[in-house]
Amino acid sequence: MAWEHPTLGTLNFEVSILLDQFDEQGRAVGGTVVGVDAERGYEIRFLFLPDGSKEGELLRDGEVVGSMTMATDAERFTNYVDLQTEESIPLPEP
Repeated sequence: MAWEHPTLGTLNFEVSILLDQFDEQGRAVGGTVVGVDAERGYEIRFLFLPDGSKEGELLRDGEVVGSMTMATDAERFTNYVDLQTEESIPLPEP
């Protein structure tokens, strides 16, 4: 999986998926997704929760550097990731 980050460029992740619990509609409500970019030292971990939400962490060299949530548009089979970090990015000068 490739992720185009606005300042880091393209991150390439090898992804492992283990979904082991599903609701009556077939949606994953238990399991994990782990992606590793060994070249850059990044790892993403998503936990699928019983209420259908997905929470995750972004790690760099084993240290947590951000938290993530995932939303899914089931009709379009599209996932959206929201990443929060403590890092501030200055706005460009006018």
